[in-house]
Order: sequence, then structure tokens, then C-alpha cells
Amino acid sequence: MKNWSGTHGGWSPHTSGGWGRVTGNGTNFEGYSYIESEHVPIFGSTHYTFAADSAYFLHSGGTGHVYLEMIWYDGAGNYITQNGGPARIANHDFSNDGSSRNALRMVAQSPSNATHVMARLVAYKSGGGITTISWRQVKLEQGQNMTAFTNEASVTTLATAVTSMESKTSAYWQTTAVAGNGRAQLTLHADANGGGGVDIVGDVRISGDTMIGGTLSVSALNYQMFVRRKSGSGSYGGQIPVGSTILYSESLGQCSPIGSYMLELSGQYSTNAGTRSTTHNGKPLFTSYNADGGIYAHLVKNGAVVATVALPVNDTGANTGGTWRVVYTSASLMEKEVTDSSLADVYLQIVAVRGGNDTGTVDDGDTYYRQLSASYSDISVSAKAKWMFI
Repeated sequence: MKNWSGTHGGWSPHTSGGWGRVTGNGTNFEGYSYIESEHVPIFGSTHYTFAADSAYFLHSGGTGHVYLEMIWYDGAGNYITQNGGPARIANHDFSNDGSSRNALRMVAQSPSNATHVMARLVAYKSGGGITTISWRQVKLEQGQNMTAFTNEASVTTLATAVTSMESKTSAYWQTTAVAGNGRAQLTLHADANGGGGVDIVGDVRISGDTMIGGTLSVSALNYQMFVRRKSGSGSYGGQIPVGSTILYSESLGQCSPIGSYMLELSGQYSTNAGTRSTTHNGKPLFTSYNADGGIYAHLVKNGAVVATVALPVNDTGANTGGTWRVVYTSASLMEKEVTDSSLADVYLQIVAVRGGNDTGTVDDGDTYYRQLSASYSDISVSAKAKWMFI
């Protein structure tokens, strides 16, 4: 209840036994005492119902009563007119059967040029003294019927009790069914320091999409909810066969279609890739072992490779003599945006590939040549992958 104001101080929000949250005041006054809400947005030429429960007791004689009012304003904030509800004589208590709210219930139609209404809780006293005057279950709603306080109001639910009536409230709560864009609107903040935020204590679960219009700041974040990591290694002692040999394959788990990924691969292996020169039938024979295979790390999603890095044979290596050399190498695919559009398991795989090409020995006139796929052996490699959802 933002910017509710009272003509008299001393209002105290509290829990009153089985009545729940109320705001009460025992300060004596003479004449009228108001509690007035902020200007609440409404529609013109529309019926509204305003109800509240009251407890009002006097001592030492005197008379008094309470009632409700709706004061209408136009878009410029100018007063138009007001409507008052039925009065309830002093020395009455709250009720839990709705009869007290019904006794004060009022229905009024807003003027055609009205854009806002101010809800007013009115108390009057002549003589005697105040024992207490208290309000609870204050509710303004669109339509001509009063609904139970536990129901959601059609337009605005004003909080169960005013939190602090020393010139304005210390907390503001409002629900609006139609906020101008066809969406329900909940407003909750503190009045202190120009309108502080809201602290929610306990777990919160939201079923549905969440749209944040401001900056999201977190002091603690469950990192695993947004990132999938996996690392593994693979090895092969002898020469790999022709085709693809999977050395390692593990799932990162389900990964979002929105985000980015990183992939790294490092290790060593032996290969005979390159060209060798010998003789055949008295002529030079040039044998080329083509690097049409290699060692790869893949990210596989829905059976398709979505990212890959390779350890090509032309990376830095050291010849060991003869036709074989040992290659020490590493490769990485730095952060790259995800391009697929599905939510599915992603697998990190290490794969060794050997081609099956062989032209055989070909007489080229003055020389012979032969081209065939290179071999790979003594493989020992490791891979790391990270899939980030945001």
C-alpha cells in the first residue's frame, strides 16, 4: 500500500489473534480520521466494489461510525467527484463470515473521464474516547460483486493491513489484473530510501518463461546449471585399422541450443606420413603416405558432429629415423557460438581415422610412384570440452 496517508498518527500493523494482520490505532481524535490510498489506475464508466472489515470501540460515552469512500480523479490528477458507502455504528468487532465486510461494502460507477481512484477508510467520533479502531481485509475490485478476501481482485488488492501509517507505508503491495498490456502486474517494494527492493527468503520455483527487464546480479550461482564439462583420454598401442576407431566417448548431459562451447585436444602419436624414395626395377620409386586421416576430438549431438578439432600430422614433431616419426601436438577450438537448435545430449568423442587409399605402384616413365593412406600408431591423447548455456 504505497503512499497511504492518515490524518492522525499512531497506526500500528500487527497480528491480532485469529483476525490475522490488521492495522490499529488507539490514539484519541475528534471528528473525522481518514486513511487514504494512493491513486489506483481504473477504467472510466466502470463499476467497482470496495469493501473492508473494521473493529471500532469507544469508551466513556460518545458516538461514532465508520464507512468507505471512493474519490475519482482524471488523467491530470484533478478531482472529479466521490462516492460514499453505508455507515457502521461504533462498538463492533471484526467478523470471519464476511458479514462485517458486507456491512461496509460499497459499489460505485466511475465517471467516464476518470482514470484513477483513491480508496478512503473513514472513521468519525463525537465525544467519549477511542479504545481502538482497526482495519483489515481491504479490497478494491472491478465489478458489482464483493468476492472473498482470499480471492484475487479483478483490479487491485490493497494489502491486508497498512504497514505503517506515519505519513506513508513502509511496504507497498499491489496486484493489477490488466496492466495496460494484457498482463497481470504485481508491485512490491519498500518505501524507505525512495523505494527499496524485495528480499525473498526461501526457495522460489517459477513454472513458465521468465523475462527480466533489468540487470541480473547473483551472489551465488549453481554453475552446473549453466555449464557442462567433460574431460577424457584415449590410447591405442598398435597401428589403427582402416576407418574410424573411437578411443573415448562420454556424454556431457543435455545441452541447450543457446550458448557456446570450447574444445581442446592434446597428446602424441606415431605416423609414417610423408614421402619416401627407394628404387624399383632400376628406377626411382616415390612412395607418398598421405595424411588423409588423423586424431580428432568431436562434439556430437543428435548423431551429428557439431564441432571438431584435429591433431594434423604436419604439426611440430620429431623424426625418429626410418619411415616413422613421433608427433607431439595440441589443438584447441576456442569459444564458439552454438548453431544447432535442439535440446539433446552432447557427447565428447576422441576418434582416430585411417584412410584406405592405395594406388599401387605406377610406372610414370623415368620413375615409379605410389600413393597410399598414412598409418597411425602408439596413440595417447586427451580432450576437454565445455558447453556454456549463457
